[in-house]
Amino acid sequence: MITTIIILSVLLIISIFININLLKKVERLDDELTDVSLSMDSFIKDIDRAYAAIKKADSRGSFESDDEVGSVFSEIKNIVTKVKDKYNIKEDIDES
Repeated sequence: MITTIIILSVLLIISIFININLLKKVERLDDELTDVSLSMDSFIKDIDRAYAAIKKADSRGSFESDDEVGSVFSEIKNIVTKVKDKYNIKEDIDES
C-alpha cells in the first residue's frame, strides 16, 4: 500500500513538472505568434499605404496607361489585392 502511494506521488510530481514545462513552451509560442501577427499587420498596412501613394501620384492615369510602368503598377495593385483578400483586410486608407 505504501509503495503504491509513493509511486503515485512520484508520478504526480513528474506529471506536474511536465505540465509546467509544456505550459511555458505554449506561452512562449503564443507570444512569438502575437509578435509575428503584429508585424504582418504592420507590413500589410505599409504595402497598402505605398499603393495609395502610388495611386495618388498617378491621379491622371499616365503611369498606369504606360506600357512598362503600367505593367509594374498593375502588378503592385494585384499583389496588394491578393494580400488583402488572403488576410481579410478591409479598406481603411483613404486614397484621395
